[in-house]
Amino acid sequence: MFRSLAERYDDATLELRRTLPSDLRSQGCGMSEIYESVNRINADETETESETEMEDEIEQLKSERDEFAMKLSELEEELSLKDDQIDELNDRLQRLQLECDKSTKSIEVLQEVIEKQREMIEEGAEEKRQMERELCISLEHYRNAYQMLRKGLLEQKKPD
Repeated sequence: MFRSLAERYDDATLELRRTLPSDLRSQGCGMSEIYESVNRINADETETESETEMEDEIEQLKSERDEFAMKLSELEEELSLKDDQIDELNDRLQRLQLECDKSTKSIEVLQEVIEKQREMIEEGAEEKRQMERELCISLEHYRNAYQMLRKGLLEQKKPD
């Protein structure tokens, strides 16, 4: 489909040789000038094609660079957001740790209060049992005294 540049050059020179008038062919200097002109034209075309290809490649590389720059800025922005989120989470963690420490101290204080109340309840229960014993003793004493008085009164009322 595409022929090489050398083949096209050879075809062009053959065509020129055929179509050149015989008087120009006879002049050696004229032919060399034509060859040089053709060579210069071909070299200029090759350079122009290379320059166009290079310019296209440069444009493509510039667009890729711009895309990478945009992606980089997006990633930097995302990284900044993530850093902010990390900072917020660290602050929250510190607040929660402080609350946990306060709660732990409060729990310890409450446990001490509960222990003191338990001791007071046990002391109160012991005092209550002691009072019950004393009341039972007093009750027994008064019952005995009552029975003795009753017995004494009954004996006095009986006629002998």
